[in-house]
Amino acid sequence: MKRVGYWMSEKKSKKLNFEDHVDLFRNAGVELLKIDLEKELEDQGPFDMILHKFTDILVKAQQGHGAEQKIITHIENYINNHPECIIVDPLDGIRKLLDRNEQYNLVLDCNNMNSGSHVFIPTFVDLTSMDVDENRKKLMEADVQYPI
Repeated sequence: MKRVGYWMSEKKSKKLNFEDHVDLFRNAGVELLKIDLEKELEDQGPFDMILHKFTDILVKAQQGHGAEQKIITHIENYINNHPECIIVDPLDGIRKLLDRNEQYNLVLDCNNMNSGSHVFIPTFVDLTSMDVDENRKKLMEADVQYPI
């Protein structure tokens, strides 16, 4: 029997009725186990696959929230120690989606590869300073036009 660990918010879990489908999965040869993020994944596994909605946790971890950083570290350790485990929606992919600058550059690269593209990408600059003159200079160098 294959073991699938899953985690998502209670709201999402109820919406998808995961708990109501445990028998359906079991009849198909899949043991569906809800992951407890307060415990080590090693103690809950092994998992053949992990299905998750860790985006909110990942955002909080990136913002410096200690509890969420610990959870993400535990998840990444499990993933690194078990390369055979299939991860639906890998964390690195989520990180790329959360990074607007990287998304902008990916779309721009795709657009540049297809000169006949009909995709419009507005100019973009990452303003990381509170210095008005520095930000004004960055906006002019990136050719950002108003209204934004």
